[in-house]
Amino acid sequence: MQVRWAGVITLLLGISILVLLLRYGSDIRLFLSTMTDIGPGHSPEDKTVGFIAFGLALVGVLALVKILTHDRRQP
Repeated sequence: MQVRWAGVITLLLGISILVLLLRYGSDIRLFLSTMTDIGPGHSPEDKTVGFIAFGLALVGVLALVKILTHDRRQP
């Protein structure tokens, strides 16, 4: 019987994301709400924070899609 490390790492990653969401959910929502500051009428600092939030959200979505669509039959 072999240990499937990809499954173990995925499980640990999922548990850590759940813990972070439960513990810091309001802070995460507040940070992600800065994406609305990207448009005109905001300071360059607000726009930068908004772009950082957008980039992190995009990386998270792409990582999730990659994990869900990965073909596990390939070595």
